[in-house]
Amino acid sequence: MSIQTRYVRLILDGTKKFELRRRVPNRATGMTVFVYSSGQDRAIMAHAKVADVATGTPESIWKRFSLELGVNRQEFDDYFQGVEIAYALQLSEVTPSQRPVSLAELRSDLGLEPPQSWRYLGSDSHARLLATTA
Repeated sequence: MSIQTRYVRLILDGTKKFELRRRVPNRATGMTVFVYSSGQDRAIMAHAKVADVATGTPESIWKRFSLELGVNRQEFDDYFQGVEIAYALQLSEVTPSQRPVSLAELRSDLGLEPPQSWRYLGSDSHARLLATTA
């Protein structure tokens, strides 16, 4: 899952407990996600579990989770502009990578390209990436 660097930092320090999305994959709850920092880091910085997926109007998501989203109201409104349904993924078991995996390493050693939003990994790629970040 690609996330802007400033939000990755908030996830890692425990301030941001929910990741906002306009779309989510089916059966996201329970998935292990690798957190790719898409800004200045350009690396896998952590992995986490999706503990739950809250679905609702943008207004209802803001009312329920605003203190744990890591964004201000303007950023939230800009992101969900024109959208009727919003998703908030509750992240749990956030585990920082012992060794971040750079974009170059993802491409050359693991044959992976970071996603714009989501990317499913096969069990072999998942296991190799988990071992690489440990």
